[in-house]
Amino acid sequence: MFCMNCGTQLPDGAKFCMNCGTSLYRDNADKSNGEEAFSKAKLIPAKCTSCGAALEVDANERTAICPFCNSAYIVEQAINNYNISVNGNLNVENATININGTDIDNLLLRAKEYESECEYEMALDYYNQVLDADIEKQDARDGIERINKAINDYVYYESPVNRDFTAGKLQLKKDKLLFTDKKGRVTVYELRWVKKLDESSKSFAFTYGEIPSRINFPCNGYAAQWIKVINNAKNGVYPPIYKPEFNGIDNYIVNNFNQKTMIQAVMYYKDMTGISRSEAVRKVSELLKISK
Repeated sequence: MFCMNCGTQLPDGAKFCMNCGTSLYRDNADKSNGEEAFSKAKLIPAKCTSCGAALEVDANERTAICPFCNSAYIVEQAINNYNISVNGNLNVENATININGTDIDNLLLRAKEYESECEYEMALDYYNQVLDADIEKQDARDGIERINKAINDYVYYESPVNRDFTAGKLQLKKDKLLFTDKKGRVTVYELRWVKKLDESSKSFAFTYGEIPSRINFPCNGYAAQWIKVINNAKNGVYPPIYKPEFNGIDNYIVNNFNQKTMIQAVMYYKDMTGISRSEAVRKVSELLKISK
């Protein structure tokens, strides 16, 4: 609910405005029933969420129609829209943050908190809100780069393969395949250029590149699975199907991840076990001996 005098957002059921002190109730003319009633509605400033026109709205209403563009809008959003454009205030989960002053740091703290909890989508959203207010905020830039790098480096599937009589391993990552030979040399294949996949009993192959060339990967026992995961990934589907063959998931986490790759470790553990993200954070932190 909002104060009908100054427009400040207040807890439901408040009797007085914490900003201007206005009473939100008046005495009922009929005292015999012992009830109180809301005072007459007072219009407060707002801004249309569609056309941006200046409005005056009744804070007790839920929705209204803009007289300028005839678009329906939610009254609370229109009031917040006015506060952002005029006062520099942003309402985030019932907390008003001034994005024109030092309180922008509150948004940054919220982003870092979500990142620490491995809520990556929410963290990216808050980091981007920080940049909307201050494009030069380096902490927000670093946070976005850190999360995106972790997501892009996440391995969805891998297996031993050969290429041109050279042993190595093939990995599926976001939008790409990486072949690493036994000397550590890496060849990257972008999925958008991978076409005409087919398999034999012991290998699979695809046509690759703007000037097409045929590439063959002998991989006894993995060919059918590679065809499946590549076709899925080309359609934007990255199913969590890769599981370690030996020693179980816990040992795989310990042997393949560390504090710097915590994001990928949590994503992997959640995918493999189906548990909640918060529980995956707790489990991975325990395995990697990271204090939360």
